[in-house]
Amino acid sequence: MKQKLLKTFFLDLSYFLIFIFVLMVSRSKIQQVLLNIQTYGPELNALDPSQNVLEAQNLLNQISSLSNQAYVFMFLIVPLIIFILYVSLQGCSFYLLKKEKYYLVKFSLASLPSFIFFTLLVFNPNIYLLIILILTTYLSFFLYFKELNEIKLIFTKIHKYFPLYLLYTLLAVSITSIFFIAYLNIVSGNSYILLLIFGMIFTLIYSWYKISLIKLFD
Repeated sequence: MKQKLLKTFFLDLSYFLIFIFVLMVSRSKIQQVLLNIQTYGPELNALDPSQNVLEAQNLLNQISSLSNQAYVFMFLIVPLIIFILYVSLQGCSFYLLKKEKYYLVKFSLASLPSFIFFTLLVFNPNIYLLIILILTTYLSFFLYFKELNEIKLIFTKIHKYFPLYLLYTLLAVSITSIFFIAYLNIVSGNSYILLLIFGMIFTLIYSWYKISLIKLFD
């Protein structure tokens, strides 16, 4: 039990820390691209397209290229990196507990709908996508422990499984928030040690809870 908890804790801690790092690096990268686009503003305003058609076209092409890079990075590369990170570390974490053949494939397929709707919600916040996201993450959570042919249990035993899902989600969100605030404190030069300790404690609880869920789903 102790060895399993330590391995799960290491994978979970690695996931949350790398996840925050990826978010911050991606944020800096996107900001840099947007700043590069803004630098073309004065040059574009000073240009007379009727007299400098080729120069104006060349400038617009450069701006368009940078804009396309930003969109590809935000909507494709970053989500893909995060999904691979999640499947690799969280998938391995669950695999340690389940030890099922082809479990990583099952985990990836179960997580994909939630990941898609989460990405859509980030870029287009609205109540309908939020409701769909809650339902799909609940379904993904259920499939991490049960088989697809037992899907009816998510409705017939919602009183049992939905509270388990809510606590699981609350812990994950809390850990992400704590490490995010810790990162901001590190960057701003404020105290962060206590936040890191709390983040590690919450991660340990999260790992222990995942191990307990194996028994709760039996």
